[in-house]
Amino acid sequence: MSPGGKRRWKLASQHEIEIFRPEIDDVLAALGHPEALVTDKSRLSDFEDARDAMDLVALRMRVGVPLERDDLLVDIAARMRAKVR
Repeated sequence: MSPGGKRRWKLASQHEIEIFRPEIDDVLAALGHPEALVTDKSRLSDFEDARDAMDLVALRMRVGVPLERDDLLVDIAARMRAKVR
């Protein structure tokens, strides 16, 4: 805790998020959360929509790459970019 007893929060890095910004934006739109604040440590499982098996199948179809609930969003984005090349 910081002086005065208040908790301080530090946002995790967004370096990789920025590298893959177009793909991250596509994933967030497919999740129905284009406004979400995400970091390099954000996982698909952080989003309720990705927790249901049927939703996961639909999401795979929308983003066009294999994915699992525990995937980092930056890993999904990297697969999406590699598929385009």
